[in-house]
Amino acid sequence: MSTLLQSMQAAIDHHQAGRLEHAEKMYREVLAHSPGQADAMHLIGVLAHQQGQHTLAISHIKAAIDKNAKVASYYNNLGAAQRAAGRWAAAAQSFNDSLQLEPTSESTWHNLTVVLDQLDDPAMLDDALDRWVLAVPTSAQARQQRAAQHTAQDRITQAVSDLHMCAQLNPQ
Repeated sequence: MSTLLQSMQAAIDHHQAGRLEHAEKMYREVLAHSPGQADAMHLIGVLAHQQGQHTLAISHIKAAIDKNAKVASYYNNLGAAQRAAGRWAAAAQSFNDSLQLEPTSESTWHNLTVVLDQLDDPAMLDDALDRWVLAVPTSAQARQQRAAQHTAQDRITQAVSDLHMCAQLNPQ
């Protein structure tokens, strides 16, 4: 067991250092010894996404989710790969799935709002921004993005209110 954990850690170290070929080789070795190892499947998918192989990334990350559907980062990374592949609606769903597991993730909220903006559905974007503010009331980023959305829709009073709150949250 410790050998598997050591191999995973070494693979992650290679991945984080940018030695992607070494990382992939080690992830595959982990999977050869433990075919259902969801983290290795997920990280091979992340690696594929980083190399621009988004369809392959989606496949690997979905396989990881099939093994363990309770990890928010799997869904967030799936959404990132789907977004890169131009699968906007699927990406939005993946980001929402991630938020069901980790509702205060600023990066996931940001990813979701970027995708919803791309889908050009102001009502869905408004809803997501409102949910973000409710989930993370101390988020200056959420308030700032919501203020920008209010401004784009000529809702100046609401935009000013959000910007005022943003200034209170981040008084720099």
